[in-house]
Amino acid sequence: MNNLNYNVQPLRTMEEIQDFQFWLRRTTYAERDSFLFLFGINNGLRMSDIIKLRVGDIRGIDKPVIVEILVYTEGKKDNEWLFPSRQQGGHITRDRVYQIYADVAKKLERTDIGTHTLRKTFGYHYYKKTKDIDSTLLIPVNTK
Repeated sequence: MNNLNYNVQPLRTMEEIQDFQFWLRRTTYAERDSFLFLFGINNGLRMSDIIKLRVGDIRGIDKPVIVEILVYTEGKKDNEWLFPSRQQGGHITRDRVYQIYADVAKKLERTDIGTHTLRKTFGYHYYKKTKDIDSTLLIPVNTK
């Protein structure tokens, strides 16, 4: 499955993010694929958690992409998969997301893109904006 190396990197510039989005908008399921990417780089969740979300899981949440959430979920039922697969009733798999991203990476002539790129992109930009990693620790660390 992994033709790319394990040195997965964040997308560090707006140009890199826009270039990635450019190619996602040209996939067979452009709306789904573009929103998945946008959602992922704005929340820091693992891909395995993102793909299991249902529409109702994100309705009404106050995120930086609230407008995009409203547009993407319009007309969808709460119990529908947020990121459906072509197979009836299922959600997109992590492997399929990886394949989509590997294709985009090839078009961008990059070897450092994977499903974890979204989480790393979120972390990179969060830190650049806040210079704070402590506030990301939601569970207190036991110092005993």
